[in-house]
Amino acid sequence: MGKHNVLNSLGCIALCDYYGININDIKKGLISYKGAARRFEYKGEFNGAKVYDDYGHHPTEVEAVSNSILNKKYNKSYVIFEPHTYSRVKNHASDFAKSLINFDNIIIADIYAAREINEFNVSENDIINELEKLGKNAIHISDYEEIKREVDEEIMCFEHLITRENPEIYIAPNKSFYELDNKKENEDIKILKYTSLPFIKMPVAQ
Repeated sequence: MGKHNVLNSLGCIALCDYYGININDIKKGLISYKGAARRFEYKGEFNGAKVYDDYGHHPTEVEAVSNSILNKKYNKSYVIFEPHTYSRVKNHASDFAKSLINFDNIIIADIYAAREINEFNVSENDIINELEKLGKNAIHISDYEEIKREVDEEIMCFEHLITRENPEIYIAPNKSFYELDNKKENEDIKILKYTSLPFIKMPVAQ
């Protein structure tokens, strides 16, 4: 559970307690809450890897997921980041790099234009170059099927996968993941994840 969900839960508990709601009913309500769709959303398992989806498209949102992951135990993290709009890349390339640096493996997909045209002369390499300044390698893969193949090949080696932004990248790279081993999260296995990114997690080595 992320820091924001913890804080929100505590606020709900306090409010319910103030109005005299039974503590057991409060517990049931919290247990039944599955979180918002595409916000660090658990999708299932594939070959032992935990697959998550998150829609964060601003550096602060990406950083929040990254920080949450650091509180978990895992072997390797693998993130697919699809930058959202050219203007954000122009204004936040350095901040995006800083927010991604804690992931072990980083794939940058094509910038999702949305409503914009590239009048800023920016590219995916702007983020990759900023990451390299910080001593972190990343690769740019344009084709969704190639991203899927790359992740399929590596999935046995990593611990978490996160997907981001464009519905196409949400579906395409994860087609193989949707033949998931199960749809229910195993609470005995430690997990992590992120948005506009894909993120994979393997069980922690004993």
